[in-house]
Amino acid sequence: MKFKKGYMISSGEKRDYIEVGARHVLLKQGVMGVKVKIMKEYDPKNSQCASVPLPDFVEFLDVKKEDDRRERITNRAVEGQ
Repeated sequence: MKFKKGYMISSGEKRDYIEVGARHVLLKQGVMGVKVKIMKEYDPKNSQCASVPLPDFVEFLDVKKEDDRRERITNRAVEGQ
């Protein structure tokens, strides 16, 4: 049986983001095993989390405010007409 929940990357640099654990039990009827994959969240300050952001991570920066010189130049051009 397979159980899934959430987002799991399956290609690329997986070793930074995914921890894999497996256990096998030998029974009279055969072998029974459990394999678990856990994807870490991004947190550079926490040693147990991934220290590298995912490649599709987008960070939006604040827009620079307009320079005062540009406003002065446009005001002079308007006054000159």
